[in-house]
Amino acid sequence: MIKVPGKRRMSFISGLDLVQEEIEIMKKMDNPNIIKLYEVIDDPNYDKMYLVLELAEAGQLMEFEPQSHKFKPNPLLLMQSKSLRNDHTNQSHFDEELIRKVARGLLNSLDYLHNVCNIVHRDIKP
Repeated sequence: MIKVPGKRRMSFISGLDLVQEEIEIMKKMDNPNIIKLYEVIDDPNYDKMYLVLELAEAGQLMEFEPQSHKFKPNPLLLMQSKSLRNDHTNQSHFDEELIRKVARGLLNSLDYLHNVCNIVHRDIKP
């Protein structure tokens, strides 16, 4: 639990309260660069909650490689890089065009969150 002092009294917010608040925010999102939340299935018999999300077909942008302890580009996204489609010898970076496309999508979604939804993300990861 997280203790949150209020102006009039002290209150407690549980982890479940925070998850439910995030679910309400996710339900309102409507942007092509933000994964959609389709449904929430609450299973009290097993103390589980299932979130049915839009499939990100290409997966994550970067993948962690445990052997080298480094992040590497997702191979599915590398195939979209024009300069690397026929050259499989250098798969350590994305081309400028794909980086531009990803950055534009990220900035578009942040603009949507900030200016349309009045939300600050606070947890953007590389």
